[in-house]
Amino acid sequence: MGVRIDVVDPGSHGLGTAIGLRQLGHEVRYFGGHSAQPREGWADGVRRELVAHVFGEVTAGERPGQGSDLLVLVDVFADYLHTLHTGIGPVGVEPSDPMQDDAGALIYPMRLQYFCELAQAAQQVAVIDMSDHRERREVAFEALPNAQLFAREVHGERQGKWRPFPFLYNLSMLWLEHTQAEQGWLTRENRPQSWDWAFCGTVAHERYGRRRELAISLIAERWPQMRGAVLGQETFEKVIAVLQSVRFGLDLPGVGELCFRMHECLALGTPVWRPLTGKVALPPGLEGVVATDPEQLQIRDVDAVRAIYAEHYGPRAAATWLLEKLQNADQYWIYQATNIAPIASK
Repeated sequence: MGVRIDVVDPGSHGLGTAIGLRQLGHEVRYFGGHSAQPREGWADGVRRELVAHVFGEVTAGERPGQGSDLLVLVDVFADYLHTLHTGIGPVGVEPSDPMQDDAGALIYPMRLQYFCELAQAAQQVAVIDMSDHRERREVAFEALPNAQLFAREVHGERQGKWRPFPFLYNLSMLWLEHTQAEQGWLTRENRPQSWDWAFCGTVAHERYGRRRELAISLIAERWPQMRGAVLGQETFEKVIAVLQSVRFGLDLPGVGELCFRMHECLALGTPVWRPLTGKVALPPGLEGVVATDPEQLQIRDVDAVRAIYAEHYGPRAAATWLLEKLQNADQYWIYQATNIAPIASK
């Protein structure tokens, strides 16, 4: 039996999880952000098309949490706090309302107040921090008696009251998966093997602390027989083509340990090579398609890799992870107060 779930996600960081909740058969209303200033572009169009395709339009004037069994609040809370404390980062434009998504960290005081008001009026709440940073957590949420707290970059089982949520999705890849026919973007047979590995993304950036540069140097030293390619600023179409022309996709940490490459590669049926051992534990079940040593990547069949991705890392897996953690909380709080059956994976 499905439940009513409202997802408030002004930055689109929780869109994959919201899609997974819908896939599990729950009644999901998605409240995304909007810009104070009109803007055009492929990325913004992709987001609008994906949201409309999966969720339809939310009726104007509806307030998140009203009549719902679960309110899910998603944002990059620790990243905002880091920017406000250090003064580093884009400023954005003058904030006008809490769901504005083009105001940078300046929006945070207004948004935090709005989120807390929503949470205090809701029955049950899940807060998900999708930040790259992990050194600061929002203590205002820790005081909410009806909230369970999750974060992407948690080392171990807990970081104070915050539990791990090790999932990260590329918005463009989600758009391909859920709105476009597979024959237009997925190659299953006769994939050219241009290189052993490829990394598609920025390498030299001051925020990364040379971690990616050092990792690529390590690969050249330890695996000199491996032929690889590094692609910087390329179109998404080029990235998709390259990641289907290599034996492994290279996954390197940026500011946080989790990277979009995990989602992109596995959704394309390409195993993932992570040469650096991280402290963020991945969901179980990925061992055959994600490894620190390329010799451990024994599963190469495109459909087999994609099947593992769907079961253990795709949007449905993230939604299942979230609901199971909520269900296993003390006193099964998610359904105790709503008089409904426990949430179960379908």
